[in-house]
Amino acid sequence: MKVFVAAAGKDLDSMVADRFARCPVIMGIESETGEILEAIDNPYKDGTGGVGVKVANHIIQNGYKAAIGPQTGPNATSALEEGGIELFTFQGTIRDALEAFNKRK
Repeated sequence: MKVFVAAAGKDLDSMVADRFARCPVIMGIESETGEILEAIDNPYKDGTGGVGVKVANHIIQNGYKAAIGPQTGPNATSALEEGGIELFTFQGTIRDALEAFNKRK
């Protein structure tokens, strides 16, 4: 499954970011293999408004089926739920987040 991660860095040993829409790195991972599909600097993180919806739209438009990160704000949550994206809250490394996601913990 193609999974979005709000990331603090660009590898699996990086931490899940402490902010969802303003995370430093937008990361996409294939959950079954752990392959990093994208790891880009978040172009929305310094926006003045609507950042949660912009990141949610990126997730939806790029075919992600789930999102892992800290708790999301109300606008991002609504947009992601409307887009059919599963939300998973996690603190720790991306590698651990992926393992927990695959076990659905």
